[in-house]
This record gives sequence, C-alpha cells and structure tokens, in this order.
Amino acid sequence: MLVRLLLLLAATASVAAVAALAAPSRGTAAPDAYCGPAGGAATASVDTGLQELFRTYGDDPEPGHWTGADTTNSVLLPDGRDLWIFSDTFLGTVNPDETRAPWPETPLVNNTDVLMDHGKLKRTLVGGTLHDPAALLAPADPSHWYWQNDGTVEGNHLRVFIEEWEHTGSGIFDFAPVGDRIASFSLPDLQLESIVDAPSEVAGGPIYWGAGMMEDGGYTYVYGSEDHGADKYAHVARVPSGHLLDFGQWQYWTGSAWSGDPMQSARLLDGVENEFSVTHVSTGYMLVTMDGSTFFGNEIYAYFSCSPTGPFGDATPLYAAPGGGTRGFLFVYNAHLHPELTNDDGFLVTYNENSFTAQDLYDDVNVYRPKFIRVSIPGVTP
Repeated sequence: MLVRLLLLLAATASVAAVAALAAPSRGTAAPDAYCGPAGGAATASVDTGLQELFRTYGDDPEPGHWTGADTTNSVLLPDGRDLWIFSDTFLGTVNPDETRAPWPETPLVNNTDVLMDHGKLKRTLVGGTLHDPAALLAPADPSHWYWQNDGTVEGNHLRVFIEEWEHTGSGIFDFAPVGDRIASFSLPDLQLESIVDAPSEVAGGPIYWGAGMMEDGGYTYVYGSEDHGADKYAHVARVPSGHLLDFGQWQYWTGSAWSGDPMQSARLLDGVENEFSVTHVSTGYMLVTMDGSTFFGNEIYAYFSCSPTGPFGDATPLYAAPGGGTRGFLFVYNAHLHPELTNDDGFLVTYNENSFTAQDLYDDVNVYRPKFIRVSIPGVTP
C-alpha cells in the first residue's frame, strides 16, 4: 500500500526528511489479570517453505500474475483453500536474474488476491485483461483507489474490508481516506457481489475498520486503527457472527461496556500500525503489530489480554526484522498473524519489506515480497 507514496518520495524527498517525522512513545495499559507468556524470550525463524513458495510463484514466467505486493492478509475458505489478500501489487514477468523491467512493462495495480489450494499457489485474482491489467477492486471514481484490509467468511460469502483513498494535492503526503467499504464475494467462485459503505467515524476521528478481524464466541470482532499520522490507536467493534453487513447490530467498546453508538468507541492501545492482527490463544488474546511508536520501526511486538477488548499489557518482543534502517534504505511494516496456518513450528507471522529507493523494487524482486516467520512464545499456544 506504500508503493504509490514511495515512488513519489524517491523522486522528491530525502530519507532524512521523512525520518524527521517524529512518532510518539508507545503506551501500555496494566491488565487486571495476567494472560501473557509464561516467561522467557520468544524465538523466531524464517519459514523457508512459504518464502520459497512465493518466490517460485512470483518468478514463474507466466505473464500477468503476482510478482510482489504488500498488506498480506489471509482468510481460510470453507473448502480448505486459503486466499491471500494484497494491496499494491506488481504484475508482469520477472527477469531470470530476479529483476523487474521498468514501468510500463511491469504493471502496478492497487490490489489483488492470490488463491492457495492445499499448499500450492494457483492463480492471481486481478481485474482488467492480461495485456491491460487493473486492480481487482476499483472505485467508481478513476482517480481514487482501494487498499485492502482483513476479511472473514460468512456462510457462502467472503467479506473483505477495503479503504478508498484519493489525492488531495500534488505533494508527497497529499492523499487521504475517502471512507471504509466492505467488499463481498460469492463462494466458492470468488465473484464480486457488492461493495457497501462501512462505519468509519468515532469521536477521535476516522477509523480504518478491518485492520484485523477475529471470530470468537459467536461474534465477529472488528479491529480498527484511528490514524492521526504519527499517532495511531486501536479500537474494537463486534457484531453477531454472520451479520457483518447489518450495521445496526454493531457494538463499540467504550472502555467498560458495549454501546451501539460509534462515538463512544474507546482507544484500546497506542503504538499500533494501520494494519495489525488479534487472535485467541491458550492464555487469552494476542495482538500482533509492527512497532508503531517509531517511524517504520523494525520490531514486531505482541500484546496480551484476557479479553478481546483489553486491557493489553506491555509489549512482548517477537522479532527484529532486518529492515527499518538497518539495511540501507529498506524498511518493514504491516505485521500480520495467520492463525489458520499456525502449526507445531510456531505462530505464522508475515510482514512487508519496501525501500525508500524505488529502484530497489526493480533491481531485486524479493525486496517487495512478504516475509514469513515462525514465532514460538513460551507458554502460549494456539
């Protein structure tokens, strides 16, 4: 979701100027009971199998499919397939030396999906034609675009949160959200059925609902990010499972109770990114995010709670990604959990890698591809 910004950034601003945008320190809340790790440090390692799976798929000479992207959510479908959900995506073909041809030979579209069937990546879901590809999802206004968030299954429908964006000027950061939407796809054929507006306003400002989603105890929990630039805060709403599009049944956590009034939605935690994940684990609930308290920090943290609504305890370090200022102009962002693909080797966590130097994305296709790690946390299991 940052390629559009960074292509502009590389041409018009220095990394030092961007780094000067200060981010706040991370806040924490003291939980009323402990539902976190048993003690000891988390360990993490690269999932070489999934890393190679996406490298092989992206390098395949078949034209017009996925060669790299960001966001990297996933949803388990009822028939056992997995759908990988992406935002800004490079298409086209990859050179034998794993470089990309310059634009327009290498198309860039704002969102795609990739279907995985029994451990094999089968096809890229994209709009347009082979010779004139387009985003899978596009607003009516051609000057706007969608970036995708998390999704869930309701019966024979897949629901995916998407954010509509627009340019507000010619400057690097002159773009802003237009609103929250939910895209619905039929199952099992994954045909687009509808795109509807979702709630977006709370007392503190706009919320990007769908930053993370969780099915638990007969409810769909929808997590959102309240974005004020350097300051971002997690929120949560819930709705009875199967009723995501019935906005009259949405309830918002006020800090002490559930309310039907979105203006009562309370901040759960600061220091998150616009995209994060929450899942039910053996000790309670775990929120995973890249460190949002620093500008493109490279630490991935977990926060634990006894309830989906928090309070969440102190940050538990999971992994220091080799980016965020430690590898030249590369940086990392968008940590996500994938509970359906967690196994005995640990929780599956992905994150994205990018570069402040746009040419890096063409010189090495592996820069702009998701990274896969397995994380083990003492005393915490799925």
